[in-house]
Amino acid sequence: MCPGFLISKCCFPTIKAKPSKAKRVRTIFTSDQLARLEKEFARQQYMVGTERCLLASSLRLTEEQVKVWFQNRRIKWRKQSLQQQQAQLAKMRLATPQGSPDSQSHHGKEDEDFAVELEDNQEDTASSGTAPARTVTKSC
Repeated sequence: MCPGFLISKCCFPTIKAKPSKAKRVRTIFTSDQLARLEKEFARQQYMVGTERCLLASSLRLTEEQVKVWFQNRRIKWRKQSLQQQQAQLAKMRLATPQGSPDSQSHHGKEDEDFAVELEDNQEDTASSGTAPARTVTKSC
């Protein structure tokens, strides 16, 4: 203690750490384990019960490790599937020009009616000098 200073214990609370689980060490799978896990995942995406127990023991892993590996692999699979779908959609958008008939949602008589209506409106505008009010409806 320093002479001339009074220091109370209440100013310095003791820090007590809660007894908690030790930080889990990340599992590093061998290439053989990964190959077998991937093979089983390709066969079925969900591994439960006796199958998980047997797989874990044959790979010398815990059931928890196998369970978590399958959970993580399903997340990875979903992300990959979503990316593939987005890439296919982007590819389709680039392959189909905007003005092509395939990109139109309607064909036929409706288009003819629309063209006739526009021609009529253009004639009205030319004769009166003012733009007529027009209603254009589009059906999909």
